[in-house]
Amino acid sequence: MIEQILGLTGEAWSLTDRQRVDDWAYLRRGSQVEVWSDDLFLYTGYVDDHDDGRLLWVIEIGMGCRRLLVRDDDPVTLYLI
Repeated sequence: MIEQILGLTGEAWSLTDRQRVDDWAYLRRGSQVEVWSDDLFLYTGYVDDHDDGRLLWVIEIGMGCRRLLVRDDDPVTLYLI
């Protein structure tokens, strides 16, 4: 049920599992995510803002950099943690 609401994929959902986010539009400000590209971990951050699910602003934890992710530009995978 919660998987459908958040646009998550995976067989089981629990608070300790990292779940892939397929629909960025369901992310909320403050959601903590891991950002991966080409199966490589890039950073962990918090969602700062987004539009209709195509653009997403993430503030990187540690560095504090605000990064813009564009859904169709880069091979980026997000995991809700």
